[in-house]
Amino acid sequence: MLTSLEAVVLVPAVELEPFAFAASDRTHPAGTGPDSPEEWSRYWFDSLADSGVVGLNPLRPRSWHVPAAAFTNPVVLGRYLDAVIRRWDGPEALTDPDARPVLSGGLALCSGGEVLVEPSCCGDLANLSEWRDAAAYRQAEWKMVWVGHPWVSVRFDTDRLEFSEPHESDAPNARWSVRPEELDRAVAAAEAELEVFARHLRSTLADMGVADAKTVAKKLAGLEC
Repeated sequence: MLTSLEAVVLVPAVELEPFAFAASDRTHPAGTGPDSPEEWSRYWFDSLADSGVVGLNPLRPRSWHVPAAAFTNPVVLGRYLDAVIRRWDGPEALTDPDARPVLSGGLALCSGGEVLVEPSCCGDLANLSEWRDAAAYRQAEWKMVWVGHPWVSVRFDTDRLEFSEPHESDAPNARWSVRPEELDRAVAAAEAELEVFARHLRSTLADMGVADAKTVAKKLAGLEC
């Protein structure tokens, strides 16, 4: 059933995979995520705490995504960046001209306090451009909006944009509709939020001794790719 949304928000969120933060002797739950959600939730919080990343809550229960706006503590932000940089084989990856240092995650489509579309596997903060392109789309044919995989698709019908449920098939299923101007507003607000996040990143990176912290921060926040 197609649901008309009158207001939407795009929440920039970064992915914190617990394995990047867990102590070497920490074992993950034996069951898969859907089979043992509470155990995996505890594992996520405990793994982050192993690296001193504390005081953060996920986008929704049992998610691995944290809103970028939650990183208000520079110490915690630095510990998070330490773990990310280690996975990227050191700080050289931040300034390597052949590398693309963008933080994993993306933009979560929300309405009425509910997360409708969460960033998925292989998504990153640079996916803001996908939502900007979606807001400008005016064709009746479905067009992919890359949020990772599974992704969503968009099409234009009369005066509204229709978005599909997340899918990986060639047959998108229309699920939500929104006015283009409302999505435009959400994109602009998300970009402003990423600019604030980039400033926090810049300050923390400078404290970490990273060269050209301003440019690196913009890249990490998906604002300069």
